[in-house]
Amino acid sequence: MAYCREKRLRPLGLVIVAEDGQYADYSDSDYVSDSHVSLPDQSSATKLFQAHAHFWFCVVPWLAEQGINA
Repeated sequence: MAYCREKRLRPLGLVIVAEDGQYADYSDSDYVSDSHVSLPDQSSATKLFQAHAHFWFCVVPWLAEQGINA
């Protein structure tokens, strides 16, 4: 969050990763809805955030377990 403040970035959400590798993603729907972005783009941004979290915290670890470089 400090990095985002320094770079004046506004994150769409946060991903929490447990020690066992399970994760939960939380999108900031207040920010997305208040950002003057059209409704279809808000939905796309939220879906992209969720897909990004799934890729990095589910797919990449699975690939690593299989010995595949992502």
